[in-house]
Amino acid sequence: MTTGIYTLDDFIADLDRITREETSADVVAERAAPLLGRPVLAWTLDAMRVAHVVTILGEMAAAMARHDAAHRRDFSLDARANLAIARSFTAAEYAAAQRVRTRAIAAFQRRFAEVDAIMTPATGRTAPRINLAALPGGESDLSTTTEIMRFAFPPNFTGHPAICFPAGYDANGLPVGVQAIGRPWGERLLFRIAALAETLVARRAPRRWYPLLEP
Repeated sequence: MTTGIYTLDDFIADLDRITREETSADVVAERAAPLLGRPVLAWTLDAMRVAHVVTILGEMAAAMARHDAAHRRDFSLDARANLAIARSFTAAEYAAAQRVRTRAIAAFQRRFAEVDAIMTPATGRTAPRINLAALPGGESDLSTTTEIMRFAFPPNFTGHPAICFPAGYDANGLPVGVQAIGRPWGERLLFRIAALAETLVARRAPRRWYPLLEP
């Protein structure tokens, strides 16, 4: 089996603001070394990110259009803000996003001719602190959301199967993970990769842990 690493330095312009622990780069190298192969550049993250936002928000707004007048206040403030942004998209922008999607799928497929799976960090940063001031009404923090979802949206956008698994902890004890992206219908291999990777990492119980499934 050959795996490829989704090359970070080629498309993270703000890498200096994200520690190596937070991007899971050290974890990938240290914990999953038996699995890793050649570096892989699948495509530009920013192009996919923008096209994914246009696609998913546009489709959400279209699906909720008939319920908007009666139920707008039932949504949180951040959901309302996102739907308002989506309603500003044009048909031409949606069509352009689908062309980006087609190119992104083709780019992944070309890489899968060379490797069996592509490895990325599970998230672009470790879990942020909860903003207590935002608890009553929610918040729209798109920059943080973008950082967290930096590596999750490409397979969601292209439709390739993916799986995330624990890969260790950062200097503050926060968990970090690795994502494996596979070929279409390649879930079986992804489960095998994750099962093997989980044997390489010692797990810690969270500092606050509620064993809900135990009697």
